Amino acid sequence: MDTASVTIEDGVNLLGRYPGAVAATLLAPPVSAWVLGFFQPSGVRQARPPLNWFYSSVIFTSCVPGMLATTLTAYALFFTRSNLMQMNVFVTFLPIVAMGLTLFLIGRKVEFTPLPGFERLSSLILVLALTFFLLIILERMRVLVVFGGSLMALFVIGLVFFITLRTATKKLFGK
Repeated sequence: MDTASVTIEDGVNLLGRYPGAVAATLLAPPVSAWVLGFFQPSGVRQARPPLNWFYSSVIFTSCVPGMLATTLTAYALFFTRSNLMQMNVFVTFLPIVAMGLTLFLIGRKVEFTPLPGFERLSSLILVLALTFFLLIILERMRVLVVFGGSLMALFVIGLVFFITLRTATKKLFGK
């Protein structure tokens, strides 16, 4: 295979050939979150150092592949109109489930906000979601503009997206 023509689909197919390794890698964060729960004193919702750093690492190692899988799945669903029943479960859906399970297990034990880096991660998730939503609207806009959408409505939508993205990126990159 020529490395100059490697696509994201090639990467997904490569990962799909190793379901055991992918499953083990993706299930490590929820298992780690479960184990970390035993070290958290009951009734205390604030994680103290170094436990808070472990919680943050587990959240990040779960959310990065989960966000990537969510983006790829939404792209396949909304843009290429792929059949979700034919997508690889280990590459597309397991990261999302693992992310949700990890966040659920950690959320039962500690508060997210005081954890190091969590505000930036939540801002990153917000920026990704809004950007993706904006792309969907822009793709559909040709129908909105051609079939009677007002220019004022388009301006208001654009202004809302701009202010929201600007606020989220300020949180992401600091003030």
